Amino acid sequence: AALPGWSARIWPLLPAGVLLAGPVLNRLLSCRLPLPDSLLVALTFRRGEPVSPPQQVILWVLHLAGLWLWARSVELPWLCWPVLGLAVLAGQWWVSRRAGLSPWPDALPLTPLFAAYLSAALHLWLSTADPPLPVPVYPPLSQVWWWFEPVGTAAAAGTYALLVNLSLLRPSGVSPRLAAPVIAGSGLVWMAAELLVHRTRGVTGTDPYGYTQVAVDLATHGTPLHRFGLFPYLADLPLAWAPVIVPGYHLPLNPFGDAASVWPPGASVLLAVGHRLAGEAGLYLTIPLLALLAAGAVGWLAVEAGQRLFPAKWMALAGGLSVLVWATSYEVIDRSLVPMADIPAALFTALAWIFLLRARRGGLRVELVNGLAAGLALGLAFDMRYTQLLLVASVIVAAWRPRWRPGLVLAAGMGALLAAGPDIGYRWWVFGGPLANPQGRELIHFAPAHIPLTLVRMGQALLHGREFGLLWPFTLLGLARHYHRDRRGFWILVAGALAVAGAQLPYEALRLRDWLALLALPAVWTGWGWVAAWRWLVGQEPRTRQGQGLVALAIFALLFLPAARVRPLVARSFVPHRASFGYVSAGQRAALAQITALTSPRSAVGVAFNGGAVTLHSRRWAFYPAGWSAAELELFLARMAEDSIPVYLLDDGPALEPVIKRLAGQGRLQAVTRLDVPLPDDGGSGWLFRVK
Repeated sequence: AALPGWSARIWPLLPAGVLLAGPVLNRLLSCRLPLPDSLLVALTFRRGEPVSPPQQVILWVLHLAGLWLWARSVELPWLCWPVLGLAVLAGQWWVSRRAGLSPWPDALPLTPLFAAYLSAALHLWLSTADPPLPVPVYPPLSQVWWWFEPVGTAAAAGTYALLVNLSLLRPSGVSPRLAAPVIAGSGLVWMAAELLVHRTRGVTGTDPYGYTQVAVDLATHGTPLHRFGLFPYLADLPLAWAPVIVPGYHLPLNPFGDAASVWPPGASVLLAVGHRLAGEAGLYLTIPLLALLAAGAVGWLAVEAGQRLFPAKWMALAGGLSVLVWATSYEVIDRSLVPMADIPAALFTALAWIFLLRARRGGLRVELVNGLAAGLALGLAFDMRYTQLLLVASVIVAAWRPRWRPGLVLAAGMGALLAAGPDIGYRWWVFGGPLANPQGRELIHFAPAHIPLTLVRMGQALLHGREFGLLWPFTLLGLARHYHRDRRGFWILVAGALAVAGAQLPYEALRLRDWLALLALPAVWTGWGWVAAWRWLVGQEPRTRQGQGLVALAIFALLFLPAARVRPLVARSFVPHRASFGYVSAGQRAALAQITALTSPRSAVGVAFNGGAVTLHSRRWAFYPAGWSAAELELFLARMAEDSIPVYLLDDGPALEPVIKRLAGQGRLQAVTRLDVPLPDDGGSGWLFRVK
């Protein structure tokens, strides 16, 4: 959609407009405008000269008009505007009396809100486009529309106004120690609410099902193996076995159909503990709870690694901001809704780094205790994702300088072996050797030729607006500060991160979730960079209008960029949502229960996508007809008829379309009902058919 009245010629003019913006702003600030200098002084958290009553009246009229515009732009009910106006008036009246400014409400501390009013006015104007412009969630920064989004702008402007008011109430400034728990707490409370409301009610797909099925089998049968009931019926037939095994599992180990998952069992053990403690609900709450713990660990890492970067009170603030950045990451939230290994791996990776950093402070006893703890955390991270073994690079760097410390290596090695021992024993028992790799089939997807493409893809994912695309200036500032102030600590963290990331780059299917355990680092750097920028800005004392205006703009940008990143994610909390992979809603879980009600206990259900969901939730034998030729499928159907096993087909993906068309053309399908089961993006109707 185009801007109203503008053609494509506007885009070549935009760079010229940006170049002219600086001189124009400088000229405006140098003019003696009728508005008092106190407006700009207030924006730099200092008291200026009081304004006259007529000027106060003018300012309040402008504020009330601006609040009306903003309420219209976000489509609030009309009663909200007077309520909002009265609340602002009452709040400023209390602040004015408390700060000893005036017996009347002072409008000066509300000066930042003019940014929100301007945003609302431009938003309303842009809304007059024909056709109306859509409101994108995270558009490219080149799109003008994004900068006029009123909710994010109002959040930044409102925070700015609140800080100005607090500076009047506490001239000595708000302690960062007080702000830190408020910021971290707000992130954790929102994260907990989001994960509780939108948590999955089941699993489908490959990875989520695999982790969950192992957990259920551990909790209910005491074994990590799962028995696929159809396997014994076709073991003696000249058919491929894979179509009766849900992807994510190896072929059976015995004639009974017992098979092992291809995924590391560590995350499933944690899920099994949740299942034993609180049943199925406990299983699906395990990863959200671990995500909250991981957020706390990220804050702890920021404080621990920042010992040489800031005074203690500012380290606390950086920790709170790091928690907020982590807790509002789209990828973190998305992977916390469904049982996966990424969140537990992130938790134990952060803990391994924390204890390695603590090991360098103190004598031999501190070194050994923290080294053992770091090794335990590293071993547990390995249990979740095998690539985390490469965090040993962090151990080597921590032990290397300024002197070689064999005690740290020995303690960390003992801890890692203790934590990884059960996994090694599991692989020995199931796969025949301690070094057996259950994920060996994935190696065909590794090749150096994939590195350029995966680098581009991962860079795009990291620089997306919902991750670090709006925060990268703070991330780079924090990284630079870390490198210059604590080079050894920098390399302890970066060595492990580079080793893990570098080993995964040749993987052609690499996605950001595979680096989720490493996102603690940019989150920490972002928190540090933001604090460094804030300390520098509030320490400035500009005496000219130009300087005051530039400082005010920089402070607003400091608040606006995080708000713009968070706003779409927060808005998502109030609408139905599903995770991008393996998610099952309450309605879809009910549909899977319908399959149980509509079929007999010894039934086979052909699927394209929901094999795991049918196996786990519908408790029916799933198979994948598309994995066989037409003749092989007929052989399978004949065996099912011979053993009196009813066969159904669930149209849940395009792979089943040829099978359904062929059997329907032969008059061998009877439609049962249409179900609201999970469907892939590329097709599937949800119809359940019985094969005659």
